[in-house]
Amino acid sequence: MSKKTILSIVISLLAINLFAQYAPKWHKTIGTQGNQIAESVIQISDGNFLLVGNSSVQSSSNSDNYSPYNSKLLLVKLDDQGNKIWETFIGLGKNNFGNSVAETHNGDFIVVGASNDKNGGMHDLWVVRVNANGEFLWEQKFGGLALDEAYSIKKTADNGFIVSGLTESKGNGDADMWLLRFDRWGQLLWEKTYGNSGYEEARSVIESANGDFIIAGSTTTTSEGKKDISLIRVNSAGTEIWSKKYGYEFNDLARQVIETNNGDIVLVGTSASNNGQKTSSIAIRTNPRGEVIWEKQFGESNRNIANSVVELRNNELVIAGSTSSTETGYDVELVLLDEYGDQVWQQVYGGIRWDEAFSIIQSDENLLFTGYTKSYLANQSDIWTLMLEPDITPQKIETPEIIPSEQIYADVDENIPQSIMNGRNKVAIIIGIEDYKYTTKAKFAAHDALVFYKYAKSIFGIADENILLMTNAEATSAEFNKAFMEGGWLESKVDAETEIIIYYAGHAITDNNPSIKEAYLVPSDVDPNYADISGIGINELVYSLGKLNARSSTLFFDACYTNMAGELAYRNVINTKIVYNTKTNILFATDKDEPAIPLTNQNHGLFTYYLLKGLSGEAAGIDNKITINELHQYIRANVSKQAQNLKTEQTPQMYSDEKNKILVEF
Repeated sequence: MSKKTILSIVISLLAINLFAQYAPKWHKTIGTQGNQIAESVIQISDGNFLLVGNSSVQSSSNSDNYSPYNSKLLLVKLDDQGNKIWETFIGLGKNNFGNSVAETHNGDFIVVGASNDKNGGMHDLWVVRVNANGEFLWEQKFGGLALDEAYSIKKTADNGFIVSGLTESKGNGDADMWLLRFDRWGQLLWEKTYGNSGYEEARSVIESANGDFIIAGSTTTTSEGKKDISLIRVNSAGTEIWSKKYGYEFNDLARQVIETNNGDIVLVGTSASNNGQKTSSIAIRTNPRGEVIWEKQFGESNRNIANSVVELRNNELVIAGSTSSTETGYDVELVLLDEYGDQVWQQVYGGIRWDEAFSIIQSDENLLFTGYTKSYLANQSDIWTLMLEPDITPQKIETPEIIPSEQIYADVDENIPQSIMNGRNKVAIIIGIEDYKYTTKAKFAAHDALVFYKYAKSIFGIADENILLMTNAEATSAEFNKAFMEGGWLESKVDAETEIIIYYAGHAITDNNPSIKEAYLVPSDVDPNYADISGIGINELVYSLGKLNARSSTLFFDACYTNMAGELAYRNVINTKIVYNTKTNILFATDKDEPAIPLTNQNHGLFTYYLLKGLSGEAAGIDNKITINELHQYIRANVSKQAQNLKTEQTPQMYSDEKNKILVEF
């Protein structure tokens, strides 16, 4: 088979709306004689891409006789334009598969899969290390006389690796989930199996933000052999914390799991129905405890498979897999879901025969998927890799709430710097509510909170266990009370040396009685008309924080009209400092009667956008330090200027008795 570029790709776009579409930037096929399939792709530290899969080899003198079970592991490195830099074939014997790859701390690569070089034996779980040029360094095999295979590998926070797969040689049943942890040099630290008397497999594993591991795959749940999706969370030693099963009509399988920006879990895979005659793609989102937030099945054809998922920076999800296009062919299918699981669009790529995507990643603003194509070949397949870029073709769009000037260009969601601040004595409560039960959305508020959470860790240096994050449905009136009430979460974290940070984005309502200078934060399950009863008064909050006798409290409010409470809040600042020795600082997004403006093209509130930019270093003086006053002056100048350009007003306010307090130092 010649190494050629397919020029006659048929692309159909079945779009539900006109936004967030993608268009091909480049595509490449890679093949020799036989069948080549890419199972997974990663972007590596030099900005290039590494594909792992397998390549069939000739099994007899008959040149048309190729078998997927007579293969070698295949590694291919591509540059950012899809041009091949090198490729490597590894494996002795008949059956060698590469399923997943990770980059090591020193630029080598570790590949996992399965290998069979035994006469008449079954596959072993296979771990292979190559250097940065693809040159073989070593291999290890694990298993017994039965089938053992690795499906997924991820680098861990300590530069080691976690591997998931299945084993028929160990465990309790026909096959068990198998989890193996290695150090950075490839030495096995521990291994665990999980399963009952049936058949279990662990198709995907990730390390969560808190160091736990999350495993997804399938488990047998009936004596007839019905399979359900299995999701297991274990600690860093492999001890099970909880396990969940999600089952539908027939057999179900999870193929990939990810952790979202806010700590939720998303898994994708397939669900069979009609006694296995029809398969649908499935996506399930759970909270960190595995409790379902939403679950969606999609796919109009008889065969739909979701193989891979990636979360975009705006919290949307792109799922890659395949859909049957004809009786004899499949197409690559991409589906975009919003953060609530609703389908936004579908895009289909392919030709007249078989084309499938097994892995998708995001690279800058682009998407890259890889798999295989058979559409333009005889009975063989080539690796197919396609880079997609956002489609900037002018479309009819709605008028945004704000059209920013050319000075707004930075993306504050990424490349967050690391300060030298010691966060040992800091705690934070971060709240962002976009979706309300009884009123309209507060646009971007949940996203604002999620990104501020990242800044709390990187800029303020706060440990994860000292941060309470609540977004949307989590931020109910009851949860507010648990967080702030006497004996609640915050009080349990505070002593005389503690510095408290509070961030709130969402709706705020002023009191109906104009003589009462108060504004109320609105929990997600509270009717704004009754916020004075069930909401959280800002003055009440400031006063209660002062009573904790902490070293200081710093509060950021990105909500409309919050400064209605400013004068009384300032008196509380003074009073709490005198009575309880607590120093309090408050930054409001607006003045008394101003709205808080959303910055549409940055997916942030205008105040929060410049708050994050200021904290990232733009508010720092020549001493590389940021005081409360410097941060306020930076935010106020930029927010006010942008508002004036739009012939409106938004004037951030500050109340503080320690304006020169250093918030950040680089």
